Amino acid sequence: MSTKTSHKLINILTIVTTIILVLLSIYWYRLGIFTSQEKMKAYLANKQIIGPLIFTLIQIIQVVIPIIPGGVSLLGGVIFFGPIWGFIYNYVGICLGSIILFFLARHYGRPFILHLVSEKTYEKYMKWTANQKKFNWFFALCIICLLYTS
Repeated sequence: MSTKTSHKLINILTIVTTIILVLLSIYWYRLGIFTSQEKMKAYLANKQIIGPLIFTLIQIIQVVIPIIPGGVSLLGGVIFFGPIWGFIYNYVGICLGSIILFFLARHYGRPFILHLVSEKTYEKYMKWTANQKKFNWFFALCIICLLYTS
């Protein structure tokens, strides 16, 4: 599959996903989920197991195939499952998606990455990893931030 074809496919998936999300939003609005906390809690109570699984799967997919803006799905997790469980489901989905994406990129290499990002973006970030001193500082900063938030 060429890079141009894969970009087209990602654009089509983005449009289809947007249409599905709009239709789901209309359906949920008609059920009163967005206007009543009681109705939202009742709706989610019926989906105690499958709801979190589907949401986590959506998070994994949105990391591997960026068809949904990340901010929308992050907010959805907090709204639907509350701040604690929303954070947990978001975190698990994003971590699993990142791990999957790492292994896909590691296995398929540069051609796979170029299916997801432009050559310009790829080169921009490869410059960071090529300059070992900059990369070491960036990595150290990330670790410090991670330790600070723990």
